[in-house]
Amino acid sequence: MDQFEMAEVYIFNNERRDRLLQAANEQPTPFLKLKFVVDYFINNLSLEQIAKIDTVPIESVKLFEYDYSFLEDYNSSFSRIQKVYEYKPGVFAYTLTQADTDLRDRTTRIYPTIFALKMATCQMFASEIQRFAMDFGIDSKIQDAISYCYDNFSGSLTNLEHINYDRIVKMHHYYNILNIDGEELKVDIAGFLTALDYNENHPQVQIDTSNFYFSPQTKTSPFNDPTRSSVTVSTNSMI
Repeated sequence: MDQFEMAEVYIFNNERRDRLLQAANEQPTPFLKLKFVVDYFINNLSLEQIAKIDTVPIESVKLFEYDYSFLEDYNSSFSRIQKVYEYKPGVFAYTLTQADTDLRDRTTRIYPTIFALKMATCQMFASEIQRFAMDFGIDSKIQDAISYCYDNFSGSLTNLEHINYDRIVKMHHYYNILNIDGEELKVDIAGFLTALDYNENHPQVQIDTSNFYFSPQTKTSPFNDPTRSSVTVSTNSMI
């Protein structure tokens, strides 16, 4: 992508975020505003609501997903080829790491493709939830933890070698801890989306997605029990 294509996707991204913020602000309380946003990220709004925010026909709604192509591969010195998405007719992009800084909190980054592509990494999702929490006046922080997470990637490396992963790996993982009426609650968008993928691929061992959705269990993850049948467990660290 050249600088003009990057600028185009960034503008598209920000316009979609603005529509989400406007829709969320129609909710009566700060918590319900943030809940609306979280439900948008985990595909829990109606297709009609999502289509209105995304300004697409209902049949063209794209649901959010975790971008596994962004993770590192530990069996090779080559990187994964990133997923490319047609975010509007005839216009393509992939997840960009270049980020601005939210001036309200210089530790919070603004990533340019989350809303345009409807996919991101855990750090990108956490940064965006942090921004919305600031929009709604909710006290929050981004938690960086070493945790077991799901890696579900089928694609190629930059040397064109094909790989197919269905595994649990230990990695740096980012999520949000929110202070709601004096109680600390965890919101983990990446955890929720990857748990959905895991449950679809492993119906015999289900992950409880409520552990990622305004959960009081702020220090634990159901993926931390790596005794999952039919899944390879790796202890390599990811970034």
